[in-house]
Amino acid sequence: MKKLLVIISALTAGLFSVAKADVTISGSGGLGIASGSGGNSTIMNGATVSFGLSSDLGNGVVVSSSGAISLDSNDAVTGAASGVDGLHTFSIATGGSTVVIGQDVDIAGDGVGELGSVSSDLNDIGGYGSVTVGAGLAEEDGYGIGITTAVGAATFTASYILDTGAGSAPDNNAVTGGTDTATGFQVSVPLGGMTITAGYGSDDIAATGGTTTGIEVSMALGGGTLALGTYDTNKNLSVADTKGYGATYSTTLGSATVKVGYRNREDTTNSNTSTVTSASISQSIGAGASIFLDMANYSGWSETVASSGVSDNGTNLAIGTSFSF
Repeated sequence: MKKLLVIISALTAGLFSVAKADVTISGSGGLGIASGSGGNSTIMNGATVSFGLSSDLGNGVVVSSSGAISLDSNDAVTGAASGVDGLHTFSIATGGSTVVIGQDVDIAGDGVGELGSVSSDLNDIGGYGSVTVGAGLAEEDGYGIGITTAVGAATFTASYILDTGAGSAPDNNAVTGGTDTATGFQVSVPLGGMTITAGYGSDDIAATGGTTTGIEVSMALGGGTLALGTYDTNKNLSVADTKGYGATYSTTLGSATVKVGYRNREDTTNSNTSTVTSASISQSIGAGASIFLDMANYSGWSETVASSGVSDNGTNLAIGTSFSF
């Protein structure tokens, strides 16, 4: 992605007397078609202008944030839903450690081991797979603080979320003593030619929270990278517990990038199982542009739509292009 240093960076540096201040601008866009259930295809496009803000305080500390003006090219939204994104999270890097403070802090440990899906978000617009067995915690991030640091050869990440907000957390504030908090940690360790990652996350939302543990391993294999993972999530109250396993493999064929994946998930409360087999191929066409083709097949447990009797099992396809400015 091409980045342009704008004049305002120099003005900012002079105005606030910081050692080094940078403001960068970059852009990206996409156009694609997705098909699956319903007999019709969906054509979608969008673009994003991204801003990167960083300041080197001159004492080994670098503070940064980012924002964007965006219309999503992978999700159906109205013009009113597009607009300013980001600018609510700061990253402070010093001495080999990075501290993140703000609204977009991931629950460390959540998502570890949940492998197997390699298709793009655009593929989801196809419609199949909308009610297959879910995974992990209901909330993935929120307003809080996280830290990533090196411990010997290992990388350790921990986070505390003051407000997961159950999907509606405010962008730039949280009240201490809230009830929708979360914690988690994960550690990644190189071992020979492999990298092993283990994680634990906990979310105390009364209705949908719970705990999750996971482990995954990645290694070079046959000119590509193989990743294997498994996880187990125990939810609060009567929400279904889930567990699963999956694998992905990525490689190159000529100048194209090829990925395949398999995922199995089980609703252990209701003894339902669903699987997803997916594949993706992306080919650069020069000057920061590429074309891609995605496929995802859903099988196993699904919820039948009562009014039409249509099954949720089937194959979504997506083809499109992405480009950077």
